[in-house]
Amino acid sequence: MTKFGIQTRWALLTVLSIVAVAVAPLERPPAVAQDAASSEMKNLLIVSLSGYDNLLADVGFLGQFVGQPALAEQLTKTLELYTQGQGLPGLDKSRPWGMVVQTDGTQFQPLAFAPVTDVKQLLGALENLQLEAQDRGAGVFELQSTTPAVPQSVFVKQSGDWAFIGQNADAVAQVPADPVAQLDGLHQQYDVAVRLYVQNIPELFRQMAIGQMQAGMQAGLQQGLDELGDDPQGDDVQLRQKLAEAQVRSLTRLVKETEHITVGWLIDSNKQTTHVDFSLTAVAGSQLAKQAAELHDTKSAFTGFLDPDSAACLNFSSKYPREDIDQMLAMLRTVRQQALQAIDDEDLPSDQVRAALKSSLGDFLDVVQATVEGGTMDGGMLLKLSPKSMTLAAGAHLVDAQRLEKVLKQIEEVAEKEVDTPAVQWDAEQHEGVRFHTTRVPVPADEEDARKILGEAVDVAVGIGQHSFYVALGNDGISVLKAAIDQSKAGAERTVPPAVLTLSLARIVRFAALHTDEPVVKRLAEAFEQGTSTDHVKITVTAFPNGFAYRLEVEEGALKALAQVLPEVAQQAAGAF
Repeated sequence: MTKFGIQTRWALLTVLSIVAVAVAPLERPPAVAQDAASSEMKNLLIVSLSGYDNLLADVGFLGQFVGQPALAEQLTKTLELYTQGQGLPGLDKSRPWGMVVQTDGTQFQPLAFAPVTDVKQLLGALENLQLEAQDRGAGVFELQSTTPAVPQSVFVKQSGDWAFIGQNADAVAQVPADPVAQLDGLHQQYDVAVRLYVQNIPELFRQMAIGQMQAGMQAGLQQGLDELGDDPQGDDVQLRQKLAEAQVRSLTRLVKETEHITVGWLIDSNKQTTHVDFSLTAVAGSQLAKQAAELHDTKSAFTGFLDPDSAACLNFSSKYPREDIDQMLAMLRTVRQQALQAIDDEDLPSDQVRAALKSSLGDFLDVVQATVEGGTMDGGMLLKLSPKSMTLAAGAHLVDAQRLEKVLKQIEEVAEKEVDTPAVQWDAEQHEGVRFHTTRVPVPADEEDARKILGEAVDVAVGIGQHSFYVALGNDGISVLKAAIDQSKAGAERTVPPAVLTLSLARIVRFAALHTDEPVVKRLAEAFEQGTSTDHVKITVTAFPNGFAYRLEVEEGALKALAQVLPEVAQQAAGAF
């Protein structure tokens, strides 16, 4: 598995781990012996809110994009209405809130806290929300709902300028003097954040999560085998089994080697953007921590594909860990066997054609194998759009890439004997040690939509360097690749994130609107103002000591346009059901 595959695996792990804790009763699990627990309470889960004023400002910011610029003011008035004009007196609206769930291995203890100036005054205002506070002595109040359908109660105690909320009186008997320290700085980074301490999940529940993942993988494997029919080939079964086993091993190791995972959301009104972060911190000294360290100070030979004028662009660069290399090489061996067997089983015109195909396949897989063994993953991609044309260009690092010229020529030779293939212009151009070969591929007459965009034929350019491979589809592909190569050379020494993907929604949607009658697409295209430069959606992978993070960022223009069409999309989705 590559490190960029970790994102999908960890999304699954996060859900399973949180569910495992959430469904557990907040008491000692009967399957865990008392002497197996540690008497020390450790943080299991923390929830951070940046504070009432900040959250209200965020509501106001978002209100601008949903056609309700006074949304924050409306919410304040609604709160005052339900509290008979009191609002929330006694609440310090400038400081953060939070909740901490702790465990000693056998039981769980949640404790929430909120900043106050006078807890009695605040509780008095809550009576108008059908929440009645009863004094239980020693500064502790039991807050009960007067609504029969909500019989639960919580216990509240003021200590200093904080109100602490727990499940029972014992939970608020001893409280920290500085609860903000429990938030580990999350309130300063995000408006809302959640952190799960994986190593503090009781072993019982960690094993449950691993077991659920293993069962899920096995079910997926069986479904895949069922799709192969009543008589699946042995190589197919073997490959799928190896993939499933590798995923289980990887997920199990992630559970054992992750210190904590964090999900945080921030609205930055100064930059007019919002972003969500998903980060993973590894146990110090673990294999996962070593992988994270390899993501520091990454450089790429393909940074020129990060073109700000493109509709979409991607750059990635990292090292394969040794464990992933071994797994991928094992899978490549199985793939090679399967592919060669498939050629043997195919009804081909002659043994000469069969031999040529096997030779081409072998050369191609040799290049892939050498690249994997080298341990470097590096490449880029960009998409350019204009009203009546598009160009897709990509490049990647390949060890002994020049060997692919032999593969391409063998394929052309075989194809020329069997079908009417377009001519290839070999060595059409050269640039910075890269030789370009070109051809024009006809677009089938029945592909009307494709012909509207690409025309009757699409230009294809392939570039091959000593350790690089390039391809471009569409108009002026060689010029686009040359520009990317030049820009990459100029930025070869700068440090880049391990991966970054940027989408210009305005360019993509406007182009799509020219070639579809879908009302939502047309509506979204209208929502983007001409010439907007804040229409980007960006996904970035970054590294930090002992960990890495994934960020999804959306700019103001994209937020505004999406907000205008989301109600329409939601209405259509509701109608579909």
